[in-house]
This record gives sequence, structure tokens and C-alpha cells, in this order.
Amino acid sequence: MVTLLPAWMALAAALVPLLGAAGCALPATRDLARRLVPFAALPALAAAVLVPDGTASIGWLFTGVTVGFDATGRTFLALSAVVWTAAALYALAHPVERPAWFLGWFSLAMAGNLGLCCVIDPVGFYTFFAMMALSTYALVSHIAPKGRDAGRAYMAFTVVGEAFLVCGLFVVGATAIGVGPGPLLGPVGIALLLAAFGIKIGALGLHGWMPISYAAAPAAAAAALAGSMSKAGVLGLLRFLPGGEAEGVAFGTVVMAFGVAAAFYGAVVGIMQTVPKVVLAYSSISQLGLITIAIGAGLAEPVAWLLAVTAASVYAVHHGLAKAALFIGEDVAARASRRWPAVVALALPALALAGAPLTSGSVAKIVLKEVTGLAPAAWYGALDTLLPLAAVGTTLLMARFLYLLAFRKDALSGDEPVAAPRPLAVGSWTLLLAAVAGTVWLWPSVDVGYAVERSLTAHYVWAGTWPVALGIALAAGAWALGGVARRFAGAVPPADVYAPLLSRADLVIAERDRRIEATPAASSVPAEARPGRISSLLDRVRVVEEGLLAWATAISAVGALAVLLLLLAILG
Repeated sequence: MVTLLPAWMALAAALVPLLGAAGCALPATRDLARRLVPFAALPALAAAVLVPDGTASIGWLFTGVTVGFDATGRTFLALSAVVWTAAALYALAHPVERPAWFLGWFSLAMAGNLGLCCVIDPVGFYTFFAMMALSTYALVSHIAPKGRDAGRAYMAFTVVGEAFLVCGLFVVGATAIGVGPGPLLGPVGIALLLAAFGIKIGALGLHGWMPISYAAAPAAAAAALAGSMSKAGVLGLLRFLPGGEAEGVAFGTVVMAFGVAAAFYGAVVGIMQTVPKVVLAYSSISQLGLITIAIGAGLAEPVAWLLAVTAASVYAVHHGLAKAALFIGEDVAARASRRWPAVVALALPALALAGAPLTSGSVAKIVLKEVTGLAPAAWYGALDTLLPLAAVGTTLLMARFLYLLAFRKDALSGDEPVAAPRPLAVGSWTLLLAAVAGTVWLWPSVDVGYAVERSLTAHYVWAGTWPVALGIALAAGAWALGGVARRFAGAVPPADVYAPLLSRADLVIAERDRRIEATPAASSVPAEARPGRISSLLDRVRVVEEGLLAWATAISAVGALAVLLLLLAILG
């Protein structure tokens, strides 16, 4: 059992960022709260390190929340704390327009992300997951006008995902307590959960929001979104899928197939992009597809589930740190008068994603290979060939990203002159680079020491070297044949198959806005021609709605709730 003090440490992981959000909304505390946001994730990091494994019930929170710590939750909590701290430091160093607005919602999303890592019951997980997902809309849509379009797409996918998630958790819960006609509830619940969390990780077919959202979000938000929040979907899959049970076997092959398809689709479409952040988004689609392969293998072979959980956790940490470093490094390079030092430094996380020897990626790929070795026989041989080819694709993506940073001035972050990187910003980026470099040497303490040892043998050094070398050679060839390569650049728009649908939605919204602007104001319409009570009531509803949507009101309400919960706990 988790004792009282560790349970409170776990609860502080979410409460401290919530209080920070409330502080950003209040004029008297706004400046102080902004400066303290980078420290908001430190209680979560302390909990990940200090709280022992176990569970504890907190009956007064929501309808009752079960705090739980195990190796999986601890891993994701530590990752999230590091990424959010680095992202907050960068946001403090280079504040965006309306910094209090941004950091208020930033803190709310942080609270949800850290909180869901500390709970194991469906109600608590969904509450924190929804807090994180819905708050992120304000981060994605922060920079106008491109942010508003990206925010609409993000919110459309998020609302659908939330609907799938709440239905899936209800169905799984009903199955667990024996409500319903029988085992049919199990497959339905699994399918709903796969769809819900698949949207968050950008699974193939559910990825339309990811490229444009990553491109529109400020650097700090993009780093948190790609490095930590997308991993919440991975944690949800590990927490609630019936791994190790016969019920999930039928889904294993399908999940693996989607993972393989995403790994290659993300690479092929990503190398055609012309914006660095969009390239990184498609890299996330590809890399999260590899995590999906591990989860699918664990579902297909119940005996492999525990190893699949380890592989997904290790890969999530590796990818989360590297991707956060890449997103922040992209903005650092965009601001620097001399970009080459930043581009050279970005080669470290880029090589890690490709799985080069002596990087965290080489260890993650070895653990992934251990899981796929237990996959059904028909998959084992195929994955033995496909996974190295996926590494070639990742190398091409990273080469494309670095090329755009180094040579394509029009593809850098923003079109207007920006401030040079400040020391605090470089420091936050250095923190992430150090985490990327040092993680591989920390993993022996988390039961994957064997993978670190194997990664240093001649066989695995070669296995990690040739896909990277081949990818670099292909990238150099494409560079030499510049005319041929440029023919494919921009051939596929961001959001690819969803682009026509999103463009059509934007046209409809633009036409609606045009009609509203062309409508005479109510005060200019003669009284006898004005609508009656129904329209008057609608006007009042609209005024109330606008008040509820005001950011200060929303953040203050959540902050007040956090303070109330804290007082109830103390008095109780």
C-alpha cells in the first residue's frame, strides 16, 4: 500500500500545476505564477523517484480515485516531468503573445498529463486525460490565424476521441462487473479504446490532426505535445487493454499491421514535406507506429505482454525525449544567426531516433526486437526485414528535417524576425539533449540492462549502423539529384488524405463568418423588425457562452476547484 505521504506526493503532481494555472489567471499573482511554471512538474519528478510501488484510494476526489505506482506509471511520469520542465523553461525564455493566457492553459494541460500517470482507475484517468486533451486546444490555436485552423482540426479529432474513450471505459467497466449480455462487450470495448487512444498517438487513419497541430503550436507546446502528451495514449493502451489474456489475441495482428503501415507511411509522406515541424510530425506517426507493433505483438501472444509493456515504455521514453529536443532545437536554429551549430547538435536526437549505435534508440530497438521475436511465426520473419527498413525511413526523415533547417530559409519557424536564443532557452534545450544522451546509461537500472550490453556487441553495432548509413547515402543521392528530389517536395500536403476535408471545413467556416459580418448589427435594425423572445433568449445565451469561454474565467474556475479540493483534504 502507498502510505499517506507518498499518496499526497502523487496528488501534488497534478495539484501544483493546477494552482499555477489559477495563478496565471489572477492579476495579482500572474507575474509570479509565470515565473514558477517551470517548477510545477518537479513534485511529479520527485514522486516518480521517491514513491514506492503500491496503491491508495482517495475517496473525496471526484467519485473516488485510486493512486497507483508501478514501473510503467513511474516511467511515464518521469518522462512527462522532464519534458514539461524543459518546455516550460523555453516558454519562459521566449514568451509568446499573451503569455499569461498561454501559460495558464499550458499548466492545465500539464496537470492533466501528470495526473493521469499517477492514477490507475478509469474515472480518474479519463478526468485527467480530458483535462489534458481539451486544454491543449488553446496551445495549438494560440498563434493566429494558422492556429485557429489547426485548433479546429485538433478539437474535431479530440472530441471524437473523447467520445470513444468514455464509451470504451464504460463498456470495459461493465464487462468487468458482469453487466451486459456476455463476452461481446470485451471486443467492443477494446475496439473503442484502440480508436480513442489511436487518435492521441496519431495511428494511421486517425492522424489527420497531428501534422497541422504540431506545425501551428509554439515551440514549447509542440515539444510537450510530441514529447509527453502523445505518450499518454501509449500509457492508456498499456493500462486498459487486456494484455496477457485470450480476449485481446484477435486484435493483436490488426494492431501490428496498423503499426507497420504507420511506420512506413509516416516516413514516405514525411520526406515530401517542406516545413520542419511537419516533418517531425510524420516522424512521430512513424515512430509511434513502432510502439504500436510492440503492443500488437503483446496482444497477439499473451506470454509476451509484460515484455511488450517494457518495450513500449522504453521506446516512449526514448522517442519522447528525442522528439522534444528536436522541436525545441528547431526553434533555437530558427532564431540563431548561425544555424550550423544548432543543426549539428540536433544530429544527436536525430541519430537516436534512427537507432544509431551508442544511442537510446539502439537499446529501444533491441527491446522491440525481443518482443517481435515472440510474435506469431508469420510475423517474425517479416518484421526481421521490415524493422531495419523502417530505420532507413527514419534516417531519411531526419536528413530531410536537418536539410530544411540548414538550407531552406522559407521553411524556418515564422516569417518575421525573431529574438536570438536566450541563455535560459539554450539551457532548457541542453537539458533535453543531456537526457537524450544519458538515458541509455540509466536503463540498466530498469531491467533492460541486457539490451544495453547487447547494443555494444559487434552484431548489434552493425545492425544499427547499416540502416543509418544506407539512409544517409540515399539522402545524399537525393541531394545530388536536386531536380528529381524537388519534384516530390510538397507533393503531399500536411494532413495528407484529410487535407481536402479540412480545407472544405475552413471554406464553410469562412463563408459563415462572411455572412455574419454582412448581417446588420441588432442595434441598427428597427425595433419593430427585430426578432421576438426566442432570438432575445438566444442573444442572452450567446452572452453567457462568451463569458464561459473567456480564458480567465475558465482557468480561475479550475484553480478555484483545485484550492477547494486542497482545503477539503486538509480539513478532512
